Amino acid sequence: MSTTTPTPKHLDEISAEWLSSVLASSVNQDIDLSSIRVRAITGSSGQDGEYGIISLEGDKPGSLPDEMFVKIMNLPPERRTPAFLGQTIRELTFFREFGHRVAARVPAFYYGHYDPETHDNVVLTESLAGWQIGETRAGIGVEGARPIARELGRLHGSTEGDPFFETDHQLLLMHEPEIAQLMSKGYGDAWPKHRDALSEVFTPAVVALCDSLIGEFQQAQEALSIDPAVLLHGDSRIDNVATRETADGAEAVLFDWGLAAAGNGIWDLVQMLGTGLLEGDHEHLRCLVETYVEARSQVSGRAVSADETWRMFRSALPVLIGIRVTTLRHTADLFSGDPIDEMRLTALVRLGKLAERLGLGRG
Repeated sequence: MSTTTPTPKHLDEISAEWLSSVLASSVNQDIDLSSIRVRAITGSSGQDGEYGIISLEGDKPGSLPDEMFVKIMNLPPERRTPAFLGQTIRELTFFREFGHRVAARVPAFYYGHYDPETHDNVVLTESLAGWQIGETRAGIGVEGARPIARELGRLHGSTEGDPFFETDHQLLLMHEPEIAQLMSKGYGDAWPKHRDALSEVFTPAVVALCDSLIGEFQQAQEALSIDPAVLLHGDSRIDNVATRETADGAEAVLFDWGLAAAGNGIWDLVQMLGTGLLEGDHEHLRCLVETYVEARSQVSGRAVSADETWRMFRSALPVLIGIRVTTLRHTADLFSGDPIDEMRLTALVRLGKLAERLGLGRG
């Protein structure tokens, strides 16, 4: 089946004809959907564009589900920056190059398109019906974090030193010196601007830790670039993880790959556990790191050191706090009451409490 129907710019432009055509091209089989129903998803954390669930009816192969998730990044012209447009490119790079071969559980991929001239784009993936989506503001306990740590270990273990990282591609290379230089300058500008406000939510020891990063940020970040490069989720937080209970135990799936990158796997681990793990479960952090190490070692076939991973975790935590501070636009945004701003504030406070728990910044 063929059609000249253009790529939809909005959810209400998705038709059964267009969907039948693009899915047929993906599975190399005729598809004739009699009707579809598109339901918008509202209130997603950090949402840019339109998200929805498409219900399918009609003649389709068994490899296709009854429903799927759709994402259209239809940003207004003033927000079509390379950074935002690059998210769709990186997500498609992930699914096309890695999605079918990583050891971690990721959503099934059905179709994706990005037009570099018009910037029209659409991504169709598994709907994850029946899974529980995480939320940074609510946090997660040790039992919920365990399968997530395991999946991160499997992701990183299956992509250590992947040859794809040496090719010309769209993934951000977190271990490049230029990245550390840019982040160092950004932190030097951001921390003095936000220091007074963040002193209200950080302890004096954490404020001192942030003060000490001025002039040392780049060196601290570069010191974490020596580990073998792996595929990073890049936006590793519990809002981008879904979990469910099965007869064999808890499972986790990592989704939303728009910030996929290559670099030291410790960044994914610190961001996930540092921003998501509830303060009352900080005592179990070392065990969760060991869960990650065990899974990564098993998949990679090499013995990953738990002690070295723990050392890197402690070293990366202050840098991640610095990165989070660097990405703040206006201090007042943190206390605006907006759900996204509350998520950012919760993540920063949780990272600060973990740094205090680990004794960082005390000299």
